[in-house]
Amino acid sequence: MKTPYYLLSFALLLVFSACQPKVQLLTTGSDSPRGNYAKERLSNSLVSNGYTIVDENVAGKVTQLYLGCQNDLNFQQMLQEQGIAIEPVEGKEAFRIVADGDKIAVCGADESGLLYGCMELIDRLKTNGRLPKKIDYSDAPDMVLRGTCIGMQKMYLLPGRKVYEYPYTQELFPWFYDKELWIKYLDMLVENRMNSVYLWNGHPFASLVKLPDYPYARGSERRRFRAKRRNVRLSCSGGQQTGHLGDSDVLQYYCISTLCRLSQNTHSRPQSRNYSFAVGLHP
Repeated sequence: MKTPYYLLSFALLLVFSACQPKVQLLTTGSDSPRGNYAKERLSNSLVSNGYTIVDENVAGKVTQLYLGCQNDLNFQQMLQEQGIAIEPVEGKEAFRIVADGDKIAVCGADESGLLYGCMELIDRLKTNGRLPKKIDYSDAPDMVLRGTCIGMQKMYLLPGRKVYEYPYTQELFPWFYDKELWIKYLDMLVENRMNSVYLWNGHPFASLVKLPDYPYARGSERRRFRAKRRNVRLSCSGGQQTGHLGDSDVLQYYCISTLCRLSQNTHSRPQSRNYSFAVGLHP
């Protein structure tokens, strides 16, 4: 009697599933965006490398992977109950990874350290194809701010404008309005352990900041103005909400010249270094 094809396929699937190494990710219930993002990235990498993520103890051999921060007393208690000894780390964004057989702990000095510890495991998975069995490794960044500079400029001057004057319009910078591209870019920043983004442009205020005392200084119509602000929030505070960027959300600006529209309404020369304007930023 021939075995039905679907029964044979099901049996092979069961055998293949049983052979896949199993991992249980254990946390203490922290629901921070950065911690959730770290767990998601690590889970995806484990699955890509042939691991099966299980929610609880199952039959067979299971690697237990503990994720948390050293200032979390519940996490420290969980490690102690499992007999896992881990030395504390010093400095912001620092982490330590300890592995002994089927028990692995990733401990961050803070949420960023936990993320970078998970990224270190991901890099080792890419290199070796499996989780380490024996390791005691720690690391921390040498620089507080690490990021890329994105040039919001062109290689030519715009008609009627001077050097540095490039408004954030969809025609000039279509990629700036692409949310999916921003998410991929933020993923890349995390993979390279960066925690900040820098937009290089002579006059970002005209495109990003509303000044009630100077309504004529806005560089675009209201609809586009709102869209640009949304994208900057995505790259800055939005990066925090998704877990990509750290806790320091800073938008700073300096300028050595006069904005074109501002100069037209104040009867000054664009790019002049001899005029000063008191600009009050309203909440």
